[in-house]
Amino acid sequence: MAVQIPEILQNMKLYENGTEFIGLVDIGLPQLKRKTETKQYAGMGAPAKFPTGSLDAPLDITISAAELRTSVLAGFTKQCDGFRTLNLRQIYKNMANCASGKHNIVAVGFFEQVDLGSVKMGEDTQRKYTFTCHKFRYEINGVVVFEHNVMDVQDDSDRQFLG
Repeated sequence: MAVQIPEILQNMKLYENGTEFIGLVDIGLPQLKRKTETKQYAGMGAPAKFPTGSLDAPLDITISAAELRTSVLAGFTKQCDGFRTLNLRQIYKNMANCASGKHNIVAVGFFEQVDLGSVKMGEDTQRKYTFTCHKFRYEINGVVVFEHNVMDVQDDSDRQFLG
């Protein structure tokens, strides 16, 4: 059995509604956890978990960046600020064969929380943003490997409209 060498992140860019985040960003991608039910049917020696076909928790993306996103703050207190689109583009490189892979994440949702950080003279201030996804799609080299749509829109014209 051949040893699989992991791919290393070479470059990435994060966009919010088409505008790039400036500077270094640290992104925490959502954890995927299935919603399960514990059942014990006749003849079973112990209860077992069964998936229900949905996710257990909302998909949240956390972002740490030095940049203050005024567009996020300006719309934060408005009730109908509208959905925003995050687009994370990444290039991974396999060090064994020098092949590169393009990973693309598209998330549609809203900023749920903004932590403005602590301000200290002469030091960089880190802001933290929490983005809740209503739609999340992960592509590798143009192939969709995971997609979750909370609103479960099936009609293609509606999906185009929602982004």
